[in-house]
Amino acid sequence: MTATTSNHAPADMSLLEEPITKLFWRYTIPTIASMLVTGVYVTIDGIFVGHYLGETGLAGMMLAYPVGAILYAIGAMIGMGSAALVSINLGQGNIAKARKLIGNAFSLCLLAGGFFALVGGYSRGIF
Repeated sequence: MTATTSNHAPADMSLLEEPITKLFWRYTIPTIASMLVTGVYVTIDGIFVGHYLGETGLAGMMLAYPVGAILYAIGAMIGMGSAALVSINLGQGNIAKARKLIGNAFSLCLLAGGFFALVGGYSRGIF
């Protein structure tokens, strides 16, 4: 194993050299697969909840699903947005700025989590 003096790994040149259609499917297929797995999970979960808890349990699950979807969307927005900014800065060689962005994204996740925990706590009368 050789020691390197560089602060970053070698770049993946496939993004520059491969045809766009091949790259499109390379990154699209895992996303589609994850969406299908999530859909199957929700369907099977609904079957079990409906079977064991009945209409009331199924109604509760369906009312809670949009809340979970919104929380997931906010987390994905923070994660994907910060990943894009970090990637751009790493590509430009701004490693210190990329590390600062990662810290900011983590702090934003903690703040968002705390905010939603407080909102959920107040709506349930816990606080």
